[in-house]
Amino acid sequence: ASSSQASVSGQDIVNIGGLVGFTGGSVEQSYSTGEVDTGANYYSDTFAVGGLVGKVANTGSVTRTYATGKTTGEGNVGGLVGRNRGTISVSFATGTVSDARNDVGGLVGTNDNAVAVSYYDSVETGQGSSSITGVTALRTGEMAGSLAADNLNAFDFSDTGVWELQSNDYPALTWESRSNYDPEDSSVKTVVETPV
Repeated sequence: ASSSQASVSGQDIVNIGGLVGFTGGSVEQSYSTGEVDTGANYYSDTFAVGGLVGKVANTGSVTRTYATGKTTGEGNVGGLVGRNRGTISVSFATGTVSDARNDVGGLVGTNDNAVAVSYYDSVETGQGSSSITGVTALRTGEMAGSLAADNLNAFDFSDTGVWELQSNDYPALTWESRSNYDPEDSSVKTVVETPV
């Protein structure tokens, strides 16, 4: 399982994310809570800034993940992923998203491929409704506490599921609350890989 609470900042960096800058592999059951900021000094359409992953290549996937930190950049800025050319599913974002130019979204800044059953908090991100198929904007109360089970479709909150409801807060990954978490436990499959 992978997580990051660190704040990430930089300028003239092509892909920047709270956990991973660029992936052509899989990012699964992972989260980031830190702020991601590239400032507002330089813009290029190739830049991507995401709360969890900057850019997902066409061979990449982001599954059962979330990001809660503020994300700021110049273009292709998303609460979870800055630019998606792969697939995103069963994920959410809740941090403020701001972009000085264009291509900004509560979950994904620019989407060039597929997103399924994923959500963002329209109140906290500051982003309205989404035009991306598979992405739904919800209000804070709809994503927190017991209401998350009613509104976050495909999120498995069962006793053996990967998601866990939190009282008056957004869901968390089940492995986060395990006091005896063992990264070698094969029942928790979290992979962050980028092919060479």
